[in-house]
Amino acid sequence: MARRRPQKDEPQPNKDKPLRVWVGLDADGSVYILDPLSEDRVREAFPEARGMRKLFFGYKSKEEFETLHGPLWPLAGKLLTGLTLDQISQLGGVQFYLPPLEKVIWEWPPDGATRS
Repeated sequence: MARRRPQKDEPQPNKDKPLRVWVGLDADGSVYILDPLSEDRVREAFPEARGMRKLFFGYKSKEEFETLHGPLWPLAGKLLTGLTLDQISQLGGVQFYLPPLEKVIWEWPPDGATRS
């Protein structure tokens, strides 16, 4: 299966920005995928890293999304990249992005925090 590349109007991750995880909401849960350009950055910096290709976390209703999934986002970032939070920090952190809403729903370290 070919990797989907961001469209021209989608914000483009770069080396000065956090890694990006795309979040897709469905009727029974959400799917998390590391942006292909972010995946390339991880491989370049940490060739030994082996992240998961995709994650799915379920819920009974979309209203539960942030309450149930929010505490899991640091873990999802580690699983998708195959990195520790310290290694993720070395690459500028990670942000979870909802493409349909063009909205960052979570970022680590939080926006404005010092990055290494």
